Amino acid sequence: YLDRETARLDALVAAKERVLALLTEKRRALITRAVTRGLDPRAPLRDSGIPWLGEIPTHWESRRAAWLFHERDERGEANYPLLEVSINAGVVLREFSDERIESTAADFNTYKVARQGDVAFNKMRMWQGAVGVAPQDGLVSPDYVVAASTGPMSPQYAGLLFRTDMFSAECARRSHGIVWDRLRLYWEGFREIELPLPPADVQREIVAYTAGRTAKLDALRLSMDRTIALLKERRAALIAA
Repeated sequence: YLDRETARLDALVAAKERVLALLTEKRRALITRAVTRGLDPRAPLRDSGIPWLGEIPTHWESRRAAWLFHERDERGEANYPLLEVSINAGVVLREFSDERIESTAADFNTYKVARQGDVAFNKMRMWQGAVGVAPQDGLVSPDYVVAASTGPMSPQYAGLLFRTDMFSAECARRSHGIVWDRLRLYWEGFREIELPLPPADVQREIVAYTAGRTAKLDALRLSMDRTIALLKERRAALIAA
Protein backbone atom coordinates (compact mmCIF):
# COMPACT_ATOMS: atom_id res chain seq x y z
CA TYR A 1 0.00 0.00 0.00
CA LEU A 2 2.76 2.45 0.97
CA ASP A 3 4.80 1.61 -2.12
CA ARG A 4 1.78 2.34 -4.32
CA GLU A 5 0.68 5.54 -2.58
CA THR A 6 4.15 7.03 -2.13
CA ALA A 7 4.98 6.29 -5.77
CA ARG A 8 1.81 8.17 -6.80
CA LEU A 9 2.68 11.15 -4.59
CA ASP A 10 6.31 11.13 -5.79
CA ALA A 11 5.10 11.22 -9.39
CA LEU A 12 2.87 14.20 -8.59
CA VAL A 13 5.76 16.04 -6.91
CA ALA A 14 8.05 15.34 -9.87
CA ALA A 15 5.41 16.64 -12.29
CA LYS A 16 4.93 19.82 -10.24
CA GLU A 17 8.70 20.36 -10.07
CA ARG A 18 8.92 20.06 -13.86
CA VAL A 19 6.23 22.72 -14.20
CA LEU A 20 8.12 24.87 -11.70
CA ALA A 21 11.28 24.60 -13.82
CA LEU A 22 9.30 25.54 -16.95
CA LEU A 23 7.84 28.61 -15.20
CA THR A 24 11.34 29.69 -14.16
CA GLU A 25 12.61 29.28 -17.72
CA LYS A 26 9.60 31.14 -19.14
CA ARG A 27 10.24 34.04 -16.75
CA ARG A 28 13.88 34.21 -17.76
CA ALA A 29 13.08 34.06 -21.49
CA LEU A 30 10.35 36.70 -21.19
CA ILE A 31 12.71 39.21 -19.57
CA THR A 32 15.59 38.46 -21.94
CA ARG A 33 13.48 38.97 -25.03
CA ALA A 34 11.88 42.16 -23.70
CA VAL A 35 15.16 43.88 -22.76
CA THR A 36 17.01 42.86 -25.93
CA ARG A 37 14.29 42.92 -28.62
CA GLY A 38 11.55 45.13 -27.16
CA LEU A 39 7.83 44.41 -27.01
CA ASP A 40 6.87 44.76 -30.69
CA PRO A 41 7.52 41.45 -32.48
CA ARG A 42 7.08 43.22 -35.85
CA ALA A 43 9.77 45.84 -35.21
CA PRO A 44 12.56 45.66 -37.82
CA LEU A 45 15.92 44.52 -36.46
CA ARG A 46 19.52 45.37 -37.21
CA ASP A 47 22.86 43.93 -36.21
CA SER A 48 23.94 45.73 -33.05
CA GLY A 49 27.61 45.00 -33.70
CA ILE A 50 27.79 43.66 -30.14
CA PRO A 51 28.71 39.93 -30.19
CA TRP A 52 26.93 39.01 -26.94
CA LEU A 53 23.76 40.86 -27.90
CA GLY A 54 23.13 40.18 -31.59
CA GLU A 55 20.22 41.96 -33.27
CA ILE A 56 18.27 44.84 -31.72
CA PRO A 57 15.39 46.99 -33.02
CA THR A 58 16.57 49.51 -35.63
CA HIS A 59 15.49 52.54 -33.55
CA TRP A 60 17.54 51.45 -30.52
CA GLU A 61 21.03 52.74 -29.87
CA SER A 62 24.01 51.15 -28.13
CA ARG A 63 26.50 52.69 -25.73
CA ARG A 64 29.41 51.62 -23.57
CA ALA A 65 28.59 51.25 -19.87
CA ALA A 66 31.11 54.03 -19.16
CA TRP A 67 28.83 56.43 -21.06
CA LEU A 68 25.72 55.32 -19.15
CA PHE A 69 27.13 54.90 -15.62
CA HIS A 70 29.79 56.36 -13.40
CA GLU A 71 31.38 54.60 -10.45
CA ARG A 72 30.19 55.79 -7.05
CA ASP A 73 32.72 55.44 -4.25
CA GLU A 74 31.21 57.32 -1.32
CA ARG A 75 32.02 56.23 2.23
CA GLY A 76 31.74 57.44 5.81
CA GLU A 77 27.94 57.04 6.22
CA ALA A 78 27.95 54.38 8.92
CA ASN A 79 24.33 54.98 9.98
CA TYR A 80 22.75 53.76 6.74
CA PRO A 81 21.12 50.29 6.68
CA LEU A 82 23.12 47.39 5.25
CA LEU A 83 22.28 46.04 1.80
CA GLU A 84 23.49 42.84 0.20
CA VAL A 85 23.58 41.50 -3.34
CA SER A 86 21.89 38.15 -3.85
CA ILE A 87 22.18 35.98 -6.96
CA ASN A 88 18.49 35.12 -6.64
CA ALA A 89 16.98 38.42 -5.50
CA GLY A 90 19.34 41.23 -6.56
CA VAL A 91 20.00 44.00 -4.03
CA VAL A 92 18.00 43.53 -0.83
CA LEU A 93 18.02 44.82 2.73
CA ARG A 94 20.30 42.59 4.78
CA GLU A 95 18.54 40.46 7.37
CA PHE A 96 20.55 39.47 10.42
CA SER A 97 20.16 35.88 11.53
CA ASP A 98 19.52 34.77 15.11
CA GLU A 99 20.99 31.36 14.31
CA ARG A 100 24.57 32.46 13.62
CA ILE A 101 26.93 35.03 15.01
CA GLU A 102 27.05 38.08 12.77
CA SER A 103 30.26 40.08 12.45
CA THR A 104 30.17 43.12 14.68
CA ALA A 105 33.78 44.11 14.10
CA ALA A 106 33.25 45.58 10.62
CA ASP A 107 34.08 49.26 10.25
CA PHE A 108 30.98 50.49 8.44
CA ASN A 109 32.70 53.77 7.67
CA THR A 110 34.66 51.84 5.04
CA TYR A 111 31.49 50.46 3.43
CA LYS A 112 30.36 51.97 0.14
CA VAL A 113 27.19 54.05 -0.09
CA ALA A 114 24.62 52.88 -2.65
CA ARG A 115 21.96 55.48 -3.38
CA GLN A 116 18.41 54.45 -4.28
CA GLY A 117 18.45 53.46 -7.95
CA ASP A 118 22.19 52.72 -8.07
CA VAL A 119 23.33 49.45 -9.60
CA ALA A 120 25.49 47.38 -7.25
CA PHE A 121 27.29 44.15 -8.05
CA ASN A 122 29.51 41.63 -6.34
CA LYS A 123 32.79 41.56 -8.27
CA MET A 124 33.31 37.85 -7.53
CA ARG A 125 29.78 36.79 -8.46
CA MET A 126 28.79 39.19 -11.25
CA TRP A 127 29.22 36.39 -13.79
CA GLN A 128 26.59 34.43 -11.83
CA GLY A 129 24.08 37.29 -11.76
CA ALA A 130 24.93 38.87 -8.39
CA VAL A 131 23.76 42.32 -9.40
CA GLY A 132 20.74 44.51 -8.77
CA VAL A 133 19.32 47.95 -8.13
CA ALA A 134 19.42 49.47 -4.64
CA PRO A 135 15.81 49.80 -3.37
CA GLN A 136 16.87 52.54 -0.92
CA ASP A 137 19.97 54.39 0.28
CA GLY A 138 22.22 51.96 2.12
CA LEU A 139 25.67 50.47 2.61
CA VAL A 140 27.25 47.66 0.63
CA SER A 141 30.48 45.76 1.07
CA PRO A 142 33.69 47.61 0.14
CA ASP A 143 34.33 44.71 -2.27
CA TYR A 144 31.23 45.56 -4.31
CA VAL A 145 31.06 47.96 -7.24
CA VAL A 146 28.42 50.71 -7.18
CA ALA A 147 27.42 52.28 -10.50
CA ALA A 148 25.19 55.36 -10.70
CA SER A 149 23.19 56.03 -13.86
CA THR A 150 24.12 59.16 -15.82
CA GLY A 151 20.54 59.43 -17.08
CA PRO A 152 19.86 57.76 -20.47
CA MET A 153 19.40 54.23 -19.07
CA SER A 154 16.83 53.81 -16.33
CA PRO A 155 18.04 51.80 -13.30
CA GLN A 156 14.96 49.56 -13.53
CA TYR A 157 15.70 48.62 -17.14
CA ALA A 158 19.39 48.13 -16.28
CA GLY A 159 18.44 45.87 -13.39
CA LEU A 160 16.53 43.60 -15.78
CA LEU A 161 19.22 43.62 -18.47
CA PHE A 162 22.10 42.93 -16.10
CA ARG A 163 20.44 39.81 -14.66
CA THR A 164 20.01 38.05 -18.03
CA ASP A 165 22.10 34.98 -18.81
CA MET A 166 23.47 36.71 -21.93
CA PHE A 167 24.87 39.60 -19.92
CA SER A 168 26.24 37.29 -17.22
CA ALA A 169 28.15 35.37 -19.90
CA GLU A 170 29.68 38.62 -21.19
CA CYS A 171 30.67 39.54 -17.63
CA ALA A 172 32.38 36.16 -17.26
CA ARG A 173 34.32 36.80 -20.46
CA ARG A 174 35.58 40.13 -19.12
CA SER A 175 36.34 38.88 -15.60
CA HIS A 176 39.81 38.11 -14.32
CA GLY A 177 40.97 35.27 -12.09
CA ILE A 178 43.17 32.20 -11.90
CA VAL A 179 40.33 29.73 -11.38
CA TRP A 180 36.75 29.83 -12.61
CA ASP A 181 35.06 30.27 -9.23
CA ARG A 182 37.36 33.18 -8.37
CA LEU A 183 36.65 35.34 -11.39
CA ARG A 184 36.32 39.05 -10.62
CA LEU A 185 34.75 41.77 -12.73
CA TYR A 186 36.23 45.15 -11.88
CA TRP A 187 34.84 48.56 -12.79
CA GLU A 188 37.44 48.80 -15.58
CA GLY A 189 35.98 45.69 -17.21
CA PHE A 190 32.35 46.62 -16.62
CA ARG A 191 32.71 50.10 -18.10
CA GLU A 192 33.87 48.68 -21.45
CA ILE A 193 30.78 46.51 -22.01
CA GLU A 194 28.57 47.67 -24.89
CA LEU A 195 24.89 47.86 -23.88
CA PRO A 196 21.61 48.26 -25.78
CA LEU A 197 19.90 51.61 -25.21
CA PRO A 198 16.19 51.77 -26.09
CA PRO A 199 14.40 55.14 -26.11
CA ALA A 200 13.30 56.30 -22.64
CA ASP A 201 9.59 55.61 -23.29
CA VAL A 202 10.39 52.11 -24.54
CA GLN A 203 12.42 51.42 -21.39
CA ARG A 204 9.44 52.42 -19.26
CA GLU A 205 7.12 50.18 -21.29
CA ILE A 206 9.49 47.23 -20.95
CA VAL A 207 9.79 47.68 -17.19
CA ALA A 208 6.00 47.95 -16.73
CA TYR A 209 5.31 44.98 -19.01
CA THR A 210 7.83 42.67 -17.37
CA ALA A 211 6.66 43.69 -13.89
CA GLY A 212 3.08 42.67 -14.72
CA ARG A 213 3.98 39.42 -16.46
CA THR A 214 6.58 38.27 -13.94
CA ALA A 215 4.20 39.03 -11.05
CA LYS A 216 1.73 36.52 -12.54
CA LEU A 217 4.45 33.94 -13.09
CA ASP A 218 5.79 34.46 -9.56
CA ALA A 219 2.29 33.94 -8.14
CA LEU A 220 2.03 30.67 -10.07
CA ARG A 221 5.45 29.58 -8.83
CA LEU A 222 4.50 30.38 -5.23
CA SER A 223 1.29 28.38 -5.58
CA MET A 224 3.25 25.48 -7.08
CA ASP A 225 5.77 25.60 -4.21
CA ARG A 226 2.93 25.38 -1.69
CA THR A 227 1.40 22.44 -3.54
CA ILE A 228 4.71 20.58 -3.56
CA ALA A 229 5.18 21.22 0.16
CA LEU A 230 1.66 19.90 0.88
CA LEU A 231 2.27 16.77 -1.19
CA LYS A 232 5.47 16.08 0.72
CA GLU A 233 3.66 16.60 4.02
CA ARG A 234 0.93 14.24 2.85
CA ARG A 235 3.57 11.61 2.00
CA ALA A 236 5.23 11.88 5.43
CA ALA A 237 1.86 11.81 7.25
CA LEU A 238 0.71 8.79 5.24
CA ILE A 239 3.81 6.80 6.19
CA ALA A 240 3.56 7.83 9.86
CA ALA A 241 -0.14 6.91 10.01
